[in-house]
Amino acid sequence: MSPIRIQMRRDRPWRCDAPDAVIVDRSTKWGNPFRTGDPVLQRMSLTDERPSDYPARAQPDRLARGRASSSDAAGPVSPDGLKMTADDACTCFEFLTIPMLPLQELAGKDLACWCALDAPCHADVLLKFAARLKQNRGRGDGADG
Repeated sequence: MSPIRIQMRRDRPWRCDAPDAVIVDRSTKWGNPFRTGDPVLQRMSLTDERPSDYPARAQPDRLARGRASSSDAAGPVSPDGLKMTADDACTCFEFLTIPMLPLQELAGKDLACWCALDAPCHADVLLKFAARLKQNRGRGDGADG
């Protein structure tokens, strides 16, 4: 069975159903630092090339960064005053945070977050990359080999 995302809730005991799930909320190293509603910042230092699956809403000339000041290294606040959506936050997490995380620790594990199951969540991004890592290791394509 493939790992899944579990919604943590205070009104029902989710842990009984998923005792081995890894909590990936903002209180952990797996948490998404990019928040819905934060200002979208102009991108300055990232490559102009866009992956083929890059969301259409995330324009190539800007990239959101959560809770940054106008003097942040990512660039000045977008003059159009746009706010980050949940999809933007997940995209930023994927391109800016995922490369720094030890994803091998999540391979094959269920992940638990507070996000609604029908909403975009960084846990889905973690599941995707952890599965990809596990699949590559199964084929012998890991970085150590």
